[in-house]
Amino acid sequence: MQSSSSAQRATGGSSSGMLQLSAARKRDSHVQSLKSRLRMNMNAIVENYESILLRTKVDASADTTGTTGLDYFAQAEQDTFEMSVRAANIVHACENLTRMVSEIKQLLILGDFCWLAQITSTNCEDLQRRRMDLDRVSLRLRDKLAGDLYAIEEECGGGDGNGSAIAVTPSAIPEPSRTKATPMPTALMTNPS
Repeated sequence: MQSSSSAQRATGGSSSGMLQLSAARKRDSHVQSLKSRLRMNMNAIVENYESILLRTKVDASADTTGTTGLDYFAQAEQDTFEMSVRAANIVHACENLTRMVSEIKQLLILGDFCWLAQITSTNCEDLQRRRMDLDRVSLRLRDKLAGDLYAIEEECGGGDGNGSAIAVTPSAIPEPSRTKATPMPTALMTNPS
């Protein structure tokens, strides 16, 4: 149920939506692989444990040679060896389960795409808000500098009548680009009012 809801969230129509969809599919296939490995290891543990229990069962009514034709000591040695092999198989399956637990922890910690998407969108909103604040400050400074420059030109060159003063109005200066963020000096980041 969770995979279908994550697939519905991921279909946003953009490339990030496709990336989220492929990440969700990859995660689901990884989870299925982990489930099959878990079943395989648990079956190995149960099967080997049952085999050990069958070997420990002593039938008093059977003769000492049994059906294998081995004497009692040889049969005991063979059973001991088989139990050692089965115990080693159980230990190996338990080690695999331990590795799977650490792999699942890594999957949950590193592969939490909902958390990553939430953090990314929060950071994006913060950066856009900061950019808008910086644009507002830069526009205010632009207008103030243009007004001061116009006033200086009026004082310095406005009286001689030869047209040496270049008239610059605040509307003649282009606004900063909205698509490309330019770094602002830290002195401009403070509120001048």
